[in-house]
Amino acid sequence: MNSEFLSMEIAFIAIAIITTLTTYLFRRRHHRKTGLPPIDERVIQRFYKISLTNIGFFGIMGVLILTILTIMGNDTISVTYIWLYLLLIALSLSFGSFLSRR
Repeated sequence: MNSEFLSMEIAFIAIAIITTLTTYLFRRRHHRKTGLPPIDERVIQRFYKISLTNIGFFGIMGVLILTILTIMGNDTISVTYIWLYLLLIALSLSFGSFLSRR
């Protein structure tokens, strides 16, 4: 196995674990302070709105990047760049979910 792919997979798993732990800790702290359930309809609607905006933005950017690379004559894309793009999407979605709770 290539070491660069292994490092990308480790980074992806680390971001997933960090996101899950921070979400759990914030939910637990909020529930302990107020005694109220942490999520209501407004939070869910904000999360959907932010998630759809992020996915739409990154979808359009992906198509534009592929178009530009095709026009430039590149027939292949390195897997490393695809991993970085997916990590960026995951990071933006985690920030969006954090902001939707505020």
